[in-house]
Amino acid sequence: MTLKFFTITKKLFYILLLIIILFCSTFFIACDDTSEVLPEIVIDNDFRTEGIWGTGIYEFNNVVTDPEFDTGDGGHEDWGVVTGGKWGAYVSAGDGYLTYEIQADNGLALDVLTLDFSAFLGHKGIVPYIGADKTNLTVSCSYDNVTFEKVYSLYETIEKIDDGKIYDRTINLSDYSQNKSIIYVRLDLIHLSYDEFPASWRESSIFNANHYIVLQKLGLKLFNVKLTATQKNI
Repeated sequence: MTLKFFTITKKLFYILLLIIILFCSTFFIACDDTSEVLPEIVIDNDFRTEGIWGTGIYEFNNVVTDPEFDTGDGGHEDWGVVTGGKWGAYVSAGDGYLTYEIQADNGLALDVLTLDFSAFLGHKGIVPYIGADKTNLTVSCSYDNVTFEKVYSLYETIEKIDDGKIYDRTINLSDYSQNKSIIYVRLDLIHLSYDEFPASWRESSIFNANHYIVLQKLGLKLFNVKLTATQKNI
C-alpha cells in the first residue's frame, strides 16, 4: 500500500513539475518579448476643411479649392478639391493631379500601404462627361516621380454612372510598396475642359463668358485622401 501510494505521489509530482515548468517558460517568454513596434506613416487630408497647401501633398497641378472657407484654412464642405487654375463659382476644370510621397524612416522599409479616398463622380446629365477618359479618378504609383504605373480607375469600378454620388474606396497598394524605401502615389483627377466639349455643347449654360464650368455642374470632386503605411526592418 505504501509503495503504491509513493508511486502515485511521484507521478503527480512529475506532472505538477511539468506544469510549473511550462507555465514559467510561457511567462518568461512573454515578459522577454522585446519586439519593436515600428511607427506607421499616415497622411490624412480632409478637403472639406483644409486646403491643398501644406497638407502633406508632395506636388499638385491644376487642382484648386476654396482658400478662404470659414476660418480661412481652405477646403470646402460641398466641393472639396476640383480641377482648375483658380477658385470661384466657375472653374476652368481640365485634368489635374495630386502626388504624395511616402518614404520609410532610416533603416526601415515600407510594408503594407493602403489608400482611402472619398470622391464624387457623375455625369450630372451632361452626356460628354460619360467615359473613363472624360470624367474619372485614377491612381498611379512610381518610385522616381517620373514614370508612373496606373493601378486603379474609379470609373471602371462603377457598374452604372448616373447623375452622381460620393464613392468611398479603399485600395491596397502593398504590391507596389513592400520592401521599398520610397513610393509616390498620384491621384489623377480627369475632367473635360471647355475646349474638349463637342461644339454642340459649347453654348451650354454650364459655362460662363470665360468658358469656365459652374461648380454645381462639375462631374468630379475629391473630398478626402488618407494614406497609411506600415514599416519593417530591412
